[in-house]
Amino acid sequence: MAIMAGFISMPGGSEWLIIFIVILILFGPKNLPKIGKAIGRGIREFKEASDGLTRAIEEEAAAVEREEEERKRREAASASSDADSSPELDSSGETEPPTASSTAADAENVSDRQIPSD
Repeated sequence: MAIMAGFISMPGGSEWLIIFIVILILFGPKNLPKIGKAIGRGIREFKEASDGLTRAIEEEAAAVEREEEERKRREAASASSDADSSPELDSSGETEPPTASSTAADAENVSDRQIPSD
């Protein structure tokens, strides 16, 4: 079957003429306009459905992009509000080093503690 598929091609000029004559004999000259209208209507409906589907996919993709942008904006706003309420961070993301006065107080607290001996 797959081997025969290579031999099937679109009909040429003489083949189309034979096909048209057979259709004319089968359906008659009075029914050809009706058949043409029906085929044209079917093609038009198919194109409209195809365009509608494409449009729906594009709208859905745009909605997803808008939601993603909104989520990023909310995260950025949340991060900036968290940064305002949290301790200040230096450029590496670490909290600022303690001031000299707090370092001296911490040192006194450490020296006051007694280390248990074994």
